[in-house]
Amino acid sequence: MNFSISTCSPSPTELKKFIENLSTRRRRIDYLYKQANRYSLWFIKENRIIALLGGIRINRSLEAWYWEIAHETNIAQGILLRQALGHLFKHMSPKSILWYPKLPHSEARILRKLKFEPLKELNMILPLENFKKRTFLLPEAYKIKSWHNRYTGKAAKLNFLCNKETISSLVTISLQTPPGCLENLQRLIKNEKFIGGHTLWHKNQLVGYHLAEKENKLLLLNSLAVHPAHRGKGLGKALFIHTINQFGVKPFSEAGLGVYDRNRAALNIYRKAGFKTRDSSTFYFYALSPDFLRGFNRLEL
Repeated sequence: MNFSISTCSPSPTELKKFIENLSTRRRRIDYLYKQANRYSLWFIKENRIIALLGGIRINRSLEAWYWEIAHETNIAQGILLRQALGHLFKHMSPKSILWYPKLPHSEARILRKLKFEPLKELNMILPLENFKKRTFLLPEAYKIKSWHNRYTGKAAKLNFLCNKETISSLVTISLQTPPGCLENLQRLIKNEKFIGGHTLWHKNQLVGYHLAEKENKLLLLNSLAVHPAHRGKGLGKALFIHTINQFGVKPFSEAGLGVYDRNRAALNIYRKAGFKTRDSSTFYFYALSPDFLRGFNRLEL
């Protein structure tokens, strides 16, 4: 191997040179320094940065969200990729990895050989031109109220509890901690696109919520959560029906949401409500098995 891997951040001068030699300049990487839970692997050859793998680490979950190679590098991307993955597996002992950056087909096969499983996020759309308000009778002792920002703390705790039960906490690893859930909700409600939502209560206890944003003519349905002990009663459906009833009129022409293809229960609810899949994005997700490291060294790539 005629290059080395460093976990030490380079100097601003070295970083600037690397940015200038990227094959794609649409994204900048200097904000990497601002990530509190970041990790980064710098590939060095002859005192020059040739590649970067950057991401976020919480506990033993890793999210690889930035993979960039200088366009003048004459080392095959596959070789760099295998060394990067080997370093992650051996030195960080992860329990799960999400690989988000898109790769050429020839390099994505490396992830597939390592048993990374493709995970799709489906973008689903419901036309609202002829939308008619729907009714839904709540079970006794449940109430739906309009969202108020004073509910954010309780909603974040509920979000954390719900994420223990779903794949979302592994896909968005910041949701694995209570502060991460709180920060995520605060960022959402402070966004200028945020327009409100609804909360679900059972005997003065917050047991669910649903929030919405606007994206031009699109009503974006976001952040749906129902307490695990209160599921199976149609409460999630009731929440998003109330949200569409309130906001699903002019100026919106469509309601949209994103859902993972493995979330069959949610998919069934949305499809029964009339949502159709418009497109999807694929990334690779992997939960490590105990014997994976033993097999990694023997794997022919």
